[in-house]
Amino acid sequence: SGRCAGHKYRQRPTRSCDDRSIVTPYPCDPSTPTVTIDAMGCQAAIAAQSVEQKGHYALAVKGNQGALYTDIQEFFATARAAGFRGVKHATHETVEKGHGRIEVRRYWVTLVLSGIARPERWRGLKAIGLAEAERRIGAQVSVEQRVFMCSFDRGAEVFGRAVRDHWGIENSLHWVLDMAFREDESRIRRGEAPQNFGVLRRMALNLLKRETTMKKGVKQKRLKAGWDEDYLAKVLFTLIHDNGGYVLYPNKVNALPSGSR
Repeated sequence: SGRCAGHKYRQRPTRSCDDRSIVTPYPCDPSTPTVTIDAMGCQAAIAAQSVEQKGHYALAVKGNQGALYTDIQEFFATARAAGFRGVKHATHETVEKGHGRIEVRRYWVTLVLSGIARPERWRGLKAIGLAEAERRIGAQVSVEQRVFMCSFDRGAEVFGRAVRDHWGIENSLHWVLDMAFREDESRIRRGEAPQNFGVLRRMALNLLKRETTMKKGVKQKRLKAGWDEDYLAKVLFTLIHDNGGYVLYPNKVNALPSGSR
């Protein structure tokens, strides 16, 4: 998932950018300049489209990118160990306290691309960045790092804000999927089934959020849709009315309200 300058950046839910997939990007609103997207969208095609549409991008790079991920990780590890001596860069740090914990977020960004192979493959690439989140709860300390490729040079503070806004949306989505659909407990593992069910959960989540007549949470809406066929039809018709189409239901062919086709 991703965002486009404050708006969620939609992706066609095909296979991800790991060893199993490709994502077909949707156009961005030209008035929103920066697309942030996680490893699913870490593709040269998405980078090129963002630039062609006069936007910018911040693509998360993970282990599924193989050497690229390793190159960026090792570059920052080496630079930090040497105090960034001879490496022009920008850095930004925030500290937040609350709920019995301290969260320190650090960001580094540099225009030096010599540490990665074939940077020209990524159209518009100008910088690479490292985001580090340190969480302290009592005596326990956890550290998480993420690396990115960016088409903009706006400093570490802007880079950090873009990264944090993106992951706020991502974490919120994962929380809802876990609470309403118990996604983390899923034992589906075989073949393409995990990706397929992941797509179906997100489709169901979007439909339930679009239905606004029931003033309850997603979990309650999902339960009611399972118990009440009339409410289930209302949830599905929300999408149909929005898109001007119709659907075939089991045992209810073309079961649309009068005048809705």
